Amino acid sequence: MKRAEETIIEYYNHYDEESRLFRDYLHQIEYRTTMYYFDKLLPPNSKIFDGCAGTGNYAFALAGKGHAVFASDIVPHNVDMMRKKQEGSEQLQEISIGDICNVEQYENNFFDVVLCMGAFYHLDEAGRHKALKECLRILKKGGILAISYINLMAAIYLQLDPGLKNMEQILNCYHARSFGDAFTYMSPKEIESMAQDYGLEVLCHLTSDGNAYMHGSDFNRASEDDFNRFMELHLHSCEDKFLLGSGLHGLIFLRKNRQEEQGGDLLANLEQLHTTELGAGRIKKNLSLDMEDKEDIVSWCRDKIKSPDALISRSGKNWYVVIDGCIITINAYSYTIITAHHA
Repeated sequence: MKRAEETIIEYYNHYDEESRLFRDYLHQIEYRTTMYYFDKLLPPNSKIFDGCAGTGNYAFALAGKGHAVFASDIVPHNVDMMRKKQEGSEQLQEISIGDICNVEQYENNFFDVVLCMGAFYHLDEAGRHKALKECLRILKKGGILAISYINLMAAIYLQLDPGLKNMEQILNCYHARSFGDAFTYMSPKEIESMAQDYGLEVLCHLTSDGNAYMHGSDFNRASEDDFNRFMELHLHSCEDKFLLGSGLHGLIFLRKNRQEEQGGDLLANLEQLHTTELGAGRIKKNLSLDMEDKEDIVSWCRDKIKSPDALISRSGKNWYVVIDGCIITINAYSYTIITAHHA
């Protein structure tokens, strides 16, 4: 078992994940907001993979709404709790121990919806790419992927000493994206850039809990009526792009674009693909290809682009093709393959 995985399991073995989303008003904001957007965005009767299901709070709620939910978590203790909930009522289609970075038991394009609601709290950049690729592999074209993450600056302000006595620790976290524990952080800009790199359409990007955490336990003294009124305000404002970075938890809904819709023009002009000597050299070096002839490199790229598993998107003057762990960049006007590199 990898050390990072051991750290995550050890953390959740001593954490009350089951009641986290319900223990007080501060935590209920995240749950109520997430369920609101699930109801708003997920198609009825979807086949859903909840790959970081925890103890199943979202999985069982979604199953109760008519979805076919397959739940998995990396922490055996959490999975045991899901199985106990399942006893006597087969609400979930499947419950398993698993790592969202490797779900080889599922075929390509198998699920309508994939939930990655926790892995990005703990994975480094390389791990996030691995998880995202696997999520997209099992997600149908046109399907929805939901990713939650913890905002870097919100985490920093939450840990900031009132007298600024821990600035060295704070600055280290800012650069390392972690305080050196089980958690890693990212910014809204970083998650959207990652989505763009993979040719994903952003359906919705929000903070699921806002900055209520800044009020501490005082927030929990609110009356039920006032809390409901706050929720109304929060749901009206949580997608405001100027507020995203202040919320502790971020949540982004992405659509895996249909290749035919996104890459029709590129696919119709594959024979026009070409590259320069410099471009061929970059591609060969970046991907360690054992090829000398420029045309062989173009043919290699062409085969990758027309693969049914290729994710094709266009941004400005370039096409971007994500396939088999690499990104190929093509000029949309001249069909020149500019470069290719590992994702």
